[in-house]
Amino acid sequence: MDATASGPGNGSPQAPFPEIQAAVQIAPPGATILVLPGAYGVPVDFLGKSIRVLSTAGPVVTVLDLGGVIGSGPAVRFTSGEGPESLLCGFTIRGAITVSGPDGSADGGGILCWRSSPTIANNVIEGNAAYQYSPSCPGFQPLAFGGGIACVDASPTIVNNVVDSNQALALSPCDAALAGGGGIACRSNSHPLIVNDRITGNVASGEVGAGVGGGVFLWDSAPVIANTTMAGNQVYSDGGLSASGAGLAVFSGTEPASVSNCIVWGNTPDAIAATSPINVSFSDVEGGYPGLGNLQVDPLFLGNGNYRLHPNSPCLDQGNDLLVPIDLGDLDRDGDLGEITPLDLDRFPRFVAAFGGGAYGLVDMGPYEHR
Repeated sequence: MDATASGPGNGSPQAPFPEIQAAVQIAPPGATILVLPGAYGVPVDFLGKSIRVLSTAGPVVTVLDLGGVIGSGPAVRFTSGEGPESLLCGFTIRGAITVSGPDGSADGGGILCWRSSPTIANNVIEGNAAYQYSPSCPGFQPLAFGGGIACVDASPTIVNNVVDSNQALALSPCDAALAGGGGIACRSNSHPLIVNDRITGNVASGEVGAGVGGGVFLWDSAPVIANTTMAGNQVYSDGGLSASGAGLAVFSGTEPASVSNCIVWGNTPDAIAATSPINVSFSDVEGGYPGLGNLQVDPLFLGNGNYRLHPNSPCLDQGNDLLVPIDLGDLDRDGDLGEITPLDLDRFPRFVAAFGGGAYGLVDMGPYEHR
């Protein structure tokens, strides 16, 4: 793949395709599609294929940008039963706006996982939106979920990603609009693995209605969320309905979600709102949250948009090594999916003692290991 290629191409090094989807169309099962640096502007649908779509130089220089056009999203679709072998790795995904999905609601501005379980690793997902608007009252109920990523009856592995400045927005003249998960939304019996992610600066806004889960929204879903920071996210509501769970909102589930080794701090107006079961442990939560090993103290981010930890952070060495999930994203590319996740979001070693280790091991809270 080469964004600068002229002509249709055939996928060879001598005549690469100018857009990613052209390569996906002809790729056989098990294929790897290598994408050169550049700006790409056509949405990608994996079409149910067990293929790997990899950038050769990382997300800083390899961008899928849909230009902020309403109705352009999702930028990437996993909607045909894709499994873990379907991998998206090393892209910046931005400027996609989704207005409707397979069941009518707006799901997944940047990425939509619908009844699938792909692997999403080492990406920057920023500036996307799930947006729905009802112009009349009475009318339909606007529902918008997952400005960055939406999981619907899906269990993807979401590892080592930055999910930043995305928005879920639902507008209606009635008190009916619901927007959930400016960053990530999981609904309809989804069980994703969310590890080593930075979920920051996202917004969920319901007008007139409710905005919930500025960072992450869970509705009848039970993910495992580990070593993830949810910070600087916001929720808004208009019309007298409450806005809640700016960092994390959990609703309508019977199976408990798991949150461990995480930092939930600096979200507006609150950190966590839960009406269904959730197990939170070894995490720093603003305002506090019940659970073994939890803190409620300023994590001391470096600041100015840098969510790495200060050398004096109270979160250093305070995670639990046993709660670090296995490396389903194969971050170190050694083929061992059964080992404990060995790297942090910066792709440096995950287990480094800052103060000789804590009571439960070496791992820091959040996606970045101090060194």
